[in-house]
Amino acid sequence: MQFVIARNALQKELAFVQGIVERKNTIPVLANILIESAGEDSIRISGTDLDVTIRCDADAQEISTQGAICVPARKLFDIARLLPDAPVSFRKEENEWVTVECDRSKFRLPGVSKETFPELPGFKSTPMKLPASVLKMILRQGTLPSVGGIAGGVLASIAVGGLVQGIFPGTAADFLTFLLIVPVVVAVVMLAAYIPARRAARIDPLMALRQD
Repeated sequence: MQFVIARNALQKELAFVQGIVERKNTIPVLANILIESAGEDSIRISGTDLDVTIRCDADAQEISTQGAICVPARKLFDIARLLPDAPVSFRKEENEWVTVECDRSKFRLPGVSKETFPELPGFKSTPMKLPASVLKMILRQGTLPSVGGIAGGVLASIAVGGLVQGIFPGTAADFLTFLLIVPVVVAVVMLAAYIPARRAARIDPLMALRQD
């Protein structure tokens, strides 16, 4: 396997995955992460402690040779933190050794065979689906208090308008303005409740956890 990836992208994904890798583990292979090609322009980095598995994809600048490598997670993460902001190249050598190069830096990491790495469960992260009943509940909870406030405001405006007419005769209340403003305000309130709900429904749960 041979590929090139941006240093920032590599460090970000390694920081996310290596948190699940145990430093002192009774099963030595679990101290490693699995890096494999996941298409023509992306790689997949996986780590596990047999109880929890984390898998993430990252864009690669170039993949010359498809395949997989299995290298020490902590050591690679420490190297990535010290690398300059330049493309990082990985090249699999004989006997599972992996050469990592970035600018003028060059490292050789001892790897293990992919076959010795635990078989990972298959899963696919998908956006959440927001049921129509939940969406209606959000709209109802968001609009009912606002509608009540609008109704109270309209009644208060009418009462104040009547008071003003009593003090200043000849002043007419503009009921047409009330009729036009109320539906506009209600529509704005419903959009204010609907748009965040729709956006929340499209959030990838895995991405939300990563940003937590």
